[in-house]
Amino acid sequence: MKRRRRTLGLALAFCLAALCLTPSALANGWRLRGELVQYVLETNRWDEYTALESQGEHCAVMHTDYHNELLVALDGQLFYTTRAVYQPDDGRDGEMRLEDTENGFVLSYGPQEAYTFEAGDTGYVLVQAVVGGMTVTAAPGAYGVMRYTAQEDGQTVWWQSAMKRLEDFNIRLFPRSLEEIRHLNFMHAALDSGEAVCGWWQTGEAGRRYEGVGRGTAAVYSAPFGENAWRAANGKAAVGLEGTFWGMHTVRGDGQDYACIRYDISNRTQRIGFVLQSALGQTEEACPEWTEKYVQVPVRARETTYLTDDPQVSQYAQFVVPEGTEMTCLALYAQEYAFVAADALVDDGSILWGFVPLRALELASEDVRQAVRHDVMAQMDGTWRLTAGGSMAAEELTLRADGTYVTYGEAPEEGVWYVTDYLAQWNLYWNDPPYELYLCGDDGSVNVRGLTLQEDGWSLSNWEGGGGWSRIDAP
Repeated sequence: MKRRRRTLGLALAFCLAALCLTPSALANGWRLRGELVQYVLETNRWDEYTALESQGEHCAVMHTDYHNELLVALDGQLFYTTRAVYQPDDGRDGEMRLEDTENGFVLSYGPQEAYTFEAGDTGYVLVQAVVGGMTVTAAPGAYGVMRYTAQEDGQTVWWQSAMKRLEDFNIRLFPRSLEEIRHLNFMHAALDSGEAVCGWWQTGEAGRRYEGVGRGTAAVYSAPFGENAWRAANGKAAVGLEGTFWGMHTVRGDGQDYACIRYDISNRTQRIGFVLQSALGQTEEACPEWTEKYVQVPVRARETTYLTDDPQVSQYAQFVVPEGTEMTCLALYAQEYAFVAADALVDDGSILWGFVPLRALELASEDVRQAVRHDVMAQMDGTWRLTAGGSMAAEELTLRADGTYVTYGEAPEEGVWYVTDYLAQWNLYWNDPPYELYLCGDDGSVNVRGLTLQEDGWSLSNWEGGGGWSRIDAP
């Protein structure tokens, strides 16, 4: 009888212990705090994860041996992102620290790398970054628009970047020096039209959501050329038509219409590629030819880098891109990647498109871009005022024959300027101007526009509009 009572007692104890191991208790076993516990309980997304030791009241990094993901809660909403934190193969998990602030949190990796985020109207925004000896700080620029200023070794430059929302922040591709920021400013300005053609300026612009459009799968290609294009997953990349994916844009390739889509492969991997629109059961009467849709600017790898078909999540390197590789820039994706044609990376004759870090690229076509048109500059020597159209540059500025300039108004600026020929096949401007004007500010800012001389002045253009300047007396 005593043995039976002892057995019943042990069974009761085990039952009570099991009751205590509710999902909430298990979640807290991952050392999660506050409202993060409830978010983790509502999904099986993080069932195989544990939280890294350092965390804040509303933020934590969920970890497996192969994946890290930052979770942050704000006003009843959960934000989670892979690109904001280093991954396990970077070997920096032990350095990671999360610290609460009055209106946000600080993410740091050792004493030389820290990123401060604050809550805004639509989520968390980067307000300061310390990387080595460089400090990047959000500050009001001209006309009250928030921009970033970067300081290092007593020098200061403006970073021409949109405010970094948490979901757009990419820690691996965050600039490490003032030189890199200047280079990014230049590349974004020179490829400005590529920021608009695909609607990819911010990764938060997810595209049109599709769900359950059919049965089976549809082949996914790296470019809108069907079987002539490279195909990931050992030539078997496909999207499930019964699942969810996002349409980015449409384009006509090899005589057929394609949709550029983004879809999940797993919680830690996505893919961007092209599927036949007919596979989605849709047609579009005015689907543009790819040569009309994209810019086509020659670029070159200035360092060894990589090409990925997943710039949004894993950034997995499908190909190594050796230094010196020649490619064609077709568009920009968010603020870190160029969408390129890189057929030189494959030896089977297939067409390969993908995403390469913008910081690793430079403009090619030196014969055109380095041949300064001093004759055109001589005609533009003087002081000018915007008199028609939109503002493509400062409303009043003086262009000097020695290649320097100064602007006037609320945010005066000085720098150097020059003019080069423009080739229409680059497809950067709506009006195919004969020249390009480069305005490179001493503060690191860069402005590149299409240039057309007129009888009583000159005009500037981008992909959709323009403005005209007339000569005035110097202020």
